[in-house]
Order: sequence, then structure tokens, then C-alpha cells
Amino acid sequence: MESIHITLSESDIDLLERRAGEMKMSKAAYIRFLIAEHENTLPSSLKNKKIINEFSRLYSLIKSSLVTGSIEEVEKIAIYEELKSLQKYLYENLK
Repeated sequence: MESIHITLSESDIDLLERRAGEMKMSKAAYIRFLIAEHENTLPSSLKNKKIINEFSRLYSLIKSSLVTGSIEEVEKIAIYEELKSLQKYLYENLK
């Protein structure tokens, strides 16, 4: 087994000790837990940021066109409902 030395601010040390204590773990066990929990993962907010931003831009553009265009009211409602459905699907499946 190899040991390492890390330097943390007092507030970070306090946080580490508090969180480890809340989980009834030693500091080393808590750090191992954090490493295992986050291994090979990227937060969805970063992983899917481009597609979410593009969808949001497109959603706003279409919504604006529906409000100002000459599309029949029934068609507007159908398109808007489809967009809401697609938006919900994307947010649920891109987490």
C-alpha cells in the first residue's frame, strides 16, 4: 500500500471530515468512495451541454415563429405539444 500527502484548506478539511463522518467512514475510505463513484463519469450537464443548448435555441426559434406566423391555431397547438413532448424526452434521457 502506498500513502499520499495532499494539502487542503481548513474549510476543505472540515468539509471532508464532516462528510466522511456523516457516512461513518474514515477520510481515506470516503476519498476512495468518491473516486469509485465518479470513475469514468462526466456530469450530464457537461456531456450533453451542446445538444441541450442547440435544442433550446431551436425550441425558442420555433416557438417564436408559431406566435408571429400565419399558421392555423390547431397546427400551432399540435406543433407546440410535439415540441413539449420532445423536450421532455430529451431532458429525461440525456441526464
